Amino acid sequence: MHFSYKDYADNGKTKIMVLHAVEFIRRFLLHVLPKRFVKIRYYGLLGFKNRTEKITLCRTLLGVTEDVCHEKKVPECWKELYEFVMGHGVDRCPYCKKGHLIFVRDIMPQVMSRGP
Repeated sequence: MHFSYKDYADNGKTKIMVLHAVEFIRRFLLHVLPKRFVKIRYYGLLGFKNRTEKITLCRTLLGVTEDVCHEKKVPECWKELYEFVMGHGVDRCPYCKKGHLIFVRDIMPQVMSRGP
């Protein structure tokens, strides 16, 4: 399937893209909202008009420099991500956050059979 699209990253040039029909339908359906949902484009602080000035003003009022926003280290592995999100390591007790959890074994779920 061939269709044309506008490539805004390349100065708005019109280009042709070739996709299989299934992939085209998949991409198209990503834009279809469920019933009773309404698409809201950016508004307020993230609205297109004066977005940069609004965000700069917010940073000024909050006393945050732009460099601080980019200082956060992106977690490289799942353990660091877990600690970043949960506030404690995987091997720490989620309640007291002091004790060490030790893996002993997996307990598989039991399949319940129905009687005769």
